[in-house]
Amino acid sequence: MKSFHSYLRLSHAPDCSCSVCASHHLPASVPSPSAPCTQCRPAQLYQVSGHWYSQPASYCDRHSPRQRPANYWHTVFDSGKPTPYLPFREPEHDH
Repeated sequence: MKSFHSYLRLSHAPDCSCSVCASHHLPASVPSPSAPCTQCRPAQLYQVSGHWYSQPASYCDRHSPRQRPANYWHTVFDSGKPTPYLPFREPEHDH
């Protein structure tokens, strides 16, 4: 039985279509959609005369964050006021 380490770094077949091999065939000039553009400026932290200052990030209209977060949760079925759990007990019988 071969160990796991013997399978590492094995070369793929020339016609392999896995995601690793497919990523090697992509052109290098394809920009990432999350990459900032030339108009965006990251936040900066700099020191002047021993004091630290920060300059906030500046984003273009396309990359600016939304005003409020996305609504992930919604009510599926509202059955009204919640009812507390009360265990059902049978009355005691005298034998």
